[in-house]
Amino acid sequence: MNDADQSPASPSRSNESGLYTLDQIDAVIRVTSYHRKDFDLAVIHFNPHSFRHIRFSVFKRIVPNSASNLGRLECLPLEILTSICLMLDVSAGFYFCQVNRRAREIISSIWEYRQLSEHALECICALLRTGIAPHVSIDTLYSALTTKICHFCNSFSGFLFLPTATRCCFSCIETATTTGLRAAPLTKLSTASGVSPRQLKKTIPILHTLPGKYSMDEVKRTRRALVVAETHCLDVLRRNKVKEAQSTFNSWRQSPIWSFMASSSLPYFDPITNQIESGVSCKGCQQAVEDAPSEETHRRRERVYSREEFMAHFQQCKEARNFWVLSQGGTVPIREPFLAKRGGYFNERYPTPI
Repeated sequence: MNDADQSPASPSRSNESGLYTLDQIDAVIRVTSYHRKDFDLAVIHFNPHSFRHIRFSVFKRIVPNSASNLGRLECLPLEILTSICLMLDVSAGFYFCQVNRRAREIISSIWEYRQLSEHALECICALLRTGIAPHVSIDTLYSALTTKICHFCNSFSGFLFLPTATRCCFSCIETATTTGLRAAPLTKLSTASGVSPRQLKKTIPILHTLPGKYSMDEVKRTRRALVVAETHCLDVLRRNKVKEAQSTFNSWRQSPIWSFMASSSLPYFDPITNQIESGVSCKGCQQAVEDAPSEETHRRRERVYSREEFMAHFQQCKEARNFWVLSQGGTVPIREPFLAKRGGYFNERYPTPI
């Protein structure tokens, strides 16, 4: 059979060695992968339905008004104004955008602001509501948005640890003890360092937690608390001559829930292709867990991939390849694993309003 006889949705001879057309890649990922929505719900998140109305206001272009201006800043070239706006922290950028129509026009003309408003809005809201926004610059947040891999393990990164604006994966949030993504109550740091909470608030980022359900155990938290990232705790302890700062921090009773309460999901944006990725997991690996549960199959099931990584994994996963065969190249619906169909373990928290 020649190339002209082959269906565009079915792998050709060259595809067997990993070469797929873009349409085939889209079909393979649609048929054999899924997004772990439960991971997103285990960290800071917001009701997407009540959250929708602000999507059309933050950093968005509006009809300009010739009567509005930026006062003394109006004399600056656009290039300099752009550089200044990128150096603003998230909070300052948010408030500057609301000064008048001219300020909104400037902000909405900047590429980085537009991409953040389109792809990182939930993360921006998390930064603002936790009080971390004044400590993270727009440039830093955009850099995180365009970073694909986890800072700690080089896996695909779909999350941001807010206090340090560090790219991380869900696995590293779960194992925060070994990755440094830990946090401690402000009161503990104040007592150990001898510095008052009021003074600490002036010198280091302090995160004000939000009520919600966190971690894969869906632990409910109704009260807000003030917590400090491990790296900032250690800086304060060492600056105040506390001996064995790391041991002091380790001696505090740690709650693994803090790591989830200090993180938010953040997709990856490729500025070259303009493609957005939130990470995918393998339906085949979920099927393997259901067929023959073991430590190895559970480890495989928890992995999150970029599109490129998933296509490499697809070549090695017999269960995923079997789904592809059953789907006849993505043209026939298949019976997929229940957990893959629902996007993980959690029940639907925010059903679409009728």
